[in-house]
Amino acid sequence: MGLVAGFATHRGLVRQTNEDSFLVRRGLYAVCDGMGGARGGEVASQIACERLRALVPDSAGKEELRDAIVEADLAIATRSAEEPYLLGMGTTLTSVLVREGTMVVGHVGDSRAYLLREGTLRQLTDDHSWVGEMVRRGELTPAEAAAHPHRSVITKALGTEGDVEPDLLEIPVEPGDRVLLCSDGLSGMVLDEQIRDLLGRPDDVQAIADALVETALAHGGEDNVTVVVLDVVTDDEPGEAAAEDLDEDTVILGPADRGEEPASATTDLMRPAGGVRARLGRRASPLVRRTSRVAADA
Repeated sequence: MGLVAGFATHRGLVRQTNEDSFLVRRGLYAVCDGMGGARGGEVASQIACERLRALVPDSAGKEELRDAIVEADLAIATRSAEEPYLLGMGTTLTSVLVREGTMVVGHVGDSRAYLLREGTLRQLTDDHSWVGEMVRRGELTPAEAAAHPHRSVITKALGTEGDVEPDLLEIPVEPGDRVLLCSDGLSGMVLDEQIRDLLGRPDDVQAIADALVETALAHGGEDNVTVVVLDVVTDDEPGEAAAEDLDEDTVILGPADRGEEPASATTDLMRPAGGVRARLGRRASPLVRRTSRVAADA
């Protein structure tokens, strides 16, 4: 069994900087959406991805992924306490570790993981958000939550509370599965039905990743949007060679440019981890994303 990854990111049509980060390493993938502090969002999201990349996918499992997420939480909180201009920064984190036919999902916040299997889309993660909790209590329907003005208010993030406990899920995967990790710049702009239809196209994963981001932009692009799309393939299936381009030491950590110009995750990003650029920009308050959709504090 093998994996083929496609990925894309964009600052969106409203934000001046891209505060998302993502990690692509053979067998280990993550999307993080940062928030808080004068320059804190992108700092927090990148710290989380950098902590995760210390894992060895071929030998790590559920406990190792949990420990890496907890360490990321501590590292973000420590950096925030040491540098006053980063006070209050935090980040979501949604990650998957895949090996030997098993996928472990680690999750904090409202970035999401989805699994498309035989045409059926399943959301693997629960949103740690105000409206997400109301849905789970039966106080809102999913349709009402999708249109709620406070749907971007999150209740749990790395670096903001101390002693965070990530959600962990371990499931089998099989050839033909397609996995999506995304920030809420996608899920907040594009309905699940549309995500399912886009993931169900017979295109390669990079074309799917690009199409998902383009659709989020076409629907308003109110937030940074980042996606990682994975295909689970057999060892002899066409496309496996693309996965082999990621050798053991290659890490893709983005976006490459956090400034005024949007970054393309599809170019100039495949490199050893030491070559990653980190141009930092600005962010607003912790736990609340400042978009036209948010009208209340956490």
